Formats: sequence, structure tokens, C-alpha cells
Amino acid sequence: MAQGDMATMEKEEGFLHNDPYSEMLIKTRHGDMAASHGQLRKAQESYSQARQAAQQLQIKESEAAAMNSQAWARALSQDRKPALESATTALGLSQSYNTKLIAAGSLALAGDIKKALEVAADVSRKRPDDTTVQAISGPIVQAADALSAGNGAKAVAILKLCSP
Repeated sequence: MAQGDMATMEKEEGFLHNDPYSEMLIKTRHGDMAASHGQLRKAQESYSQARQAAQQLQIKESEAAAMNSQAWARALSQDRKPALESATTALGLSQSYNTKLIAAGSLALAGDIKKALEVAADVSRKRPDDTTVQAISGPIVQAADALSAGNGAKAVAILKLCSP
């Protein structure tokens, strides 16, 4: 995958297609790869397939993760309304701190700053001793807020605080 050798990657993951859980993970990874190459329609299709697999397996957290991936890709491509809808759906599926923080980042990039900061602040309040939340995930949401407001310099400054 890192070398961009799709044929070998597909061959290597071939044995995983018989396992529904592994198939769900493959669909999510394919969505991420398509999104990273600007193939948004293909990414959305893969994320939808991953969500359907998660629904069949009755794994709400994985379903929320697929929705969050979809929301993030849409927010980064400035497809704001669907990004907001996907992030909101993810929040309705899972209340895990990870789901909340990823959704908050998408909400911020898509322009719902108030809700994004509320969600991030709620997680931060509930996990005061969690270094990842306090020093990485929370600031990422704040940086997404700055980017959404057109302030790239502020986003970089916020993220520099995460570097240690």
C-alpha cells in the first residue's frame, strides 16, 4: 500500500474477503486511499460499504467510524452540508471519546464551530488526565476551527504546541 502497488495489495488482502469483519476494514482502508487521491466518489462508495458491513455485524463503533471517515473526507473537500450530516450521524451512533473528537474535527472544518468546540470541550472535561485528548485531539479540533475561519497561521501555532 505504501508503495502504491495496488495489484499486490489486493492479492495480499484476498484471503481476508471471506471474513465480514476484515472486509469491513478493507472497505474503510480503500475509502481512505481513494480520498487521499482525490477520488471522492469512490471514497464515499467504499465508506458506505464499510458502514453497511458494520450494520450487518451490529458494530456501532465501526459504523460511526465509517461515518466519521466520510465526514472528514467531505469536510476537507468543502462539501459542507453532507460533512455536517455525516458527522452528526456518527455522533448519534457512538458516544466514545474517539468518535466524538473525530466528528468534532469534521464539524469544525465544515463550519459548525459552536458544536465542534462544545463536543471537544465535553470530551476534554470528561478526560482531564488523558494526554491524547488534552495535548493532541483537542488541539486538532481547535486547529480545524482556525482553518475553517481562514486562519492557517493560528492553526499551525496551535499544532506546534502538540509537537512535544
